[in-house]
Amino acid sequence: MLALLAIILLRWPQSRYQVWSNVRFMNMLEDFCVNPDPSLGVALLKLNSAIALCSYGAKTILEHGETIVGAMVRFMGSSNPLSVRIEGFKLAQCLMLTEQGCSRVVSMFCEPIVEAIVCAMIEWKLKEGKGANDQIPLMHEACRLAMITRWPGKHHLYFWKKGIDKVLVDILLPNFVGKYPSYHTYPLEEQIAIARENLIDNPVLVLRPYVWDILGWLAIRYAEDYDPKFSENEAHFDVLTAAACVAFEDIMGRGNQLCHDDVISTFRSESAARVVLMMIFSSCKYISSKARSMLCEVLNPNGERYLKQLLYTLKSPSSGVNLGMPNLVHIVISLIGLTCYLALPHYEGFIVESSKTLLSYMMGRSSESFCIPRSNYALHLKSNLPGRACCFFHPEEWEGKDVILFHNLWALSLSIHHSGSKSNCSVMAVLQTENVRTELVNKLLEICKDTSNCGARWFASYILTYFSYFGFPSELGVKIGKAFNQEDYADIELILADGTSFSIHGVLLMVRCPSLLPPEQHFDKGTFDDSSVTNDSDNWHGKFRKEIRLSSHVNRLELEKLLEYVYSGSVQAEENTVKRLKILARHCGLHHLSELLSRRIPEWATDIPSFDLKSALGQGRNTFWDIILESKATELSWTCSICSMSVPHMHVHRIILWVSCEYLQALLQSGMRESQSQILKVPVSWEALVKLVGWFYSSELPEPQGGCLWSNMGAKEKLHQLELYVELSWLADFWLLEDIQEACFRIVDNGLCSAMHLSVKILQMAANLSQWKLAEAAANHVAPSYRQLHESGELDELDETLIEMVRAASVRLSQSRG
Repeated sequence: MLALLAIILLRWPQSRYQVWSNVRFMNMLEDFCVNPDPSLGVALLKLNSAIALCSYGAKTILEHGETIVGAMVRFMGSSNPLSVRIEGFKLAQCLMLTEQGCSRVVSMFCEPIVEAIVCAMIEWKLKEGKGANDQIPLMHEACRLAMITRWPGKHHLYFWKKGIDKVLVDILLPNFVGKYPSYHTYPLEEQIAIARENLIDNPVLVLRPYVWDILGWLAIRYAEDYDPKFSENEAHFDVLTAAACVAFEDIMGRGNQLCHDDVISTFRSESAARVVLMMIFSSCKYISSKARSMLCEVLNPNGERYLKQLLYTLKSPSSGVNLGMPNLVHIVISLIGLTCYLALPHYEGFIVESSKTLLSYMMGRSSESFCIPRSNYALHLKSNLPGRACCFFHPEEWEGKDVILFHNLWALSLSIHHSGSKSNCSVMAVLQTENVRTELVNKLLEICKDTSNCGARWFASYILTYFSYFGFPSELGVKIGKAFNQEDYADIELILADGTSFSIHGVLLMVRCPSLLPPEQHFDKGTFDDSSVTNDSDNWHGKFRKEIRLSSHVNRLELEKLLEYVYSGSVQAEENTVKRLKILARHCGLHHLSELLSRRIPEWATDIPSFDLKSALGQGRNTFWDIILESKATELSWTCSICSMSVPHMHVHRIILWVSCEYLQALLQSGMRESQSQILKVPVSWEALVKLVGWFYSSELPEPQGGCLWSNMGAKEKLHQLELYVELSWLADFWLLEDIQEACFRIVDNGLCSAMHLSVKILQMAANLSQWKLAEAAANHVAPSYRQLHESGELDELDETLIEMVRAASVRLSQSRG
């Protein structure tokens, strides 16, 4: 029965909800896992894997973690039959498909999971003949699971403790351990010779991309103070580095021939080049230094010839047009190779030419050209899950959706960095020419606003620092930035030692720079004089609630620039203010701004600071609320922990309303009764009001639950959810909020795609509220069923105008099909 249910869930994903949402059944499944019968192992694991293919199902399993996940870990052990172990690894892959899932499993069973992976990856070496071949499927699944090294966590340390370096050597260079004692330290030339000799003969070549990626993730995420010299396995790590550099040199030597190799070989080459890049830019000084010196030695004496080939490839006119996938991967490899070269001092003479080539290449790309994520061509990253996954809404990797742009910006950042540090003005002279500067800055600012390219945004922001731009531009930042230097609704006055002051809005300090708040939270002794803070919270308008006197160490110009960053998320600052601004940013805890002002190349997977003010809506002591938004009345009872109002409402901030909505800005400054009142009535339901305020504070409109939760939602609840957005669309039309109106249209239109039976009711509501674009969309969804609905009388509730709208949509549909 377990096996049959697993098959059903695999073939019909929509049935998974009925299983994982059944509390009684999940408890029963947990009971099976307490002391699992080995004969049920495969069926039990397959069923859990089928459930975990839905992200909500995976979360439900993890809630039963100590039992179900514990049984999975035991089934992965070497004492179990091969078939059972394989299914255990497949379940682990489903549960650890996201960073959150990985973190949860690691928090419970870190060491046993890592031990099982390492053991399964090495067992094939202990077998002979057919026995070794039988281990390959298990080894494959173990390598797939070892890709959890992409996520940060304590499992990295356990991989090293369990001897992952020796395991990777055994897979890459099967003959190394038998021929060369691991306790012996080999000269650099001999390490390279060993790698060249053993890298060719490999019975498990298909696993090599996994090995490169695992090594790369382990290297780039390792602690700064790691030094393999203090471990027993220095020889293993050294030969891994040599093998990676030898593979890199082979790829560079093949040059344009890569495009003519078989597709799989071309795709695998990217992983081999990428691991060298990640080792070079490891935060561990030992790994980085070892990789740089090894690569420099391996490339000698052909390095310059290979570098010229890379530059020729990127200068080629054909590289700027839409190409087939092998050619695109060749471009990626060329950019990776050039970035590695730029990290080697031996080739600094090519910095100017490289910078011009990279700049020309980036500026020559159209916005629609070959925008591909790495997962599109890295075949080993393709999901090998037992069935189709659903409801996983995890973000892209740090490379983002456009891996070519990512590597282009990384290489350009490095070339500019070296140019600046070596006082080489040639590169900056090219960048500062008027026609190049304007176009490049505009392009980089657009990249910074694209949230789907995290790594590219970091490198774009880094390059912008050389044009006096510091920070991360965003749509919300542009809006909130308008409030800077506006005294309206300011409730804090920052007073400098010379008596000059800034009128500030406390809500923005609370969220964006809390270290500037008064002493009930904390003071930085180097910045504040806390003896001069006054507090008056009785009057929100007409005088300041708080006055804060800053120490004499704070300069007006630097403080102004810091506050501009707090308000907008970015700031322009000339070189003569950068040093003092950096000190002030560090004192105020603005780490990301301090990093940009220091012009440090961003480390791998560094998060972009989010410009999100929703935390200001939480309850706390310093909330700075000064107005209440009241929704339409509801039949539900209502209590508020902050005030005594018994109707649905939200405590918000006038300044946020003022910058977010031109209608509200005009209303609050009109002098009418509403502008003086502390309560503003909003003619929408409570749920719609929550979504509206969410958009004010984040520039993102909260969407309905998706995936299995939406598919299994009742018709009445679905209709209610869609009606909220029709209601919001009407308010947005009235309040001149075009962005919200567009978002509401998209959400309702997408919702009706899977709930077409609700289209008639949405059509009627949209028409009643004069939302004719939404009405037209609903009519298009009704159109395929127009004849049946008309004959059954289900359209009779609509007036003639709306029926005619549906009929016209049906005619257009018939004509398009004809």
